Amino acid sequence: IYNPELSFETWTRYADDGITDPEVKLMYSTDYQGTGNPEDYTWNELSYSYPAENSQSWTSFGTIDLSTISADNVYIAFQYTSSGTGANSSAIWEVDNVKI
Repeated sequence: IYNPELSFETWTRYADDGITDPEVKLMYSTDYQGTGNPEDYTWNELSYSYPAENSQSWTSFGTIDLSTISADNVYIAFQYTSSGTGANSSAIWEVDNVKI
């Protein structure tokens, strides 16, 4: 039996002024083809518990179950919107150790 799972770690520094929901969103698409503008396709959010802004420590998320996604081809994406208002007022996020 095939039970796909995703794991990764995030790190963040600073806080993002003017953004009410500043986390890195974990998204997936079953209709994106890998080329073209990703905004032209359907993306669904996968929930996970993200760390607080400016935590400055690596946070691991164990495994996220992907078995509910019923498609042969799936694209996984990390999405973040920044206010970009200036030095030390826009959060920095890093994602590492991504495993499927």
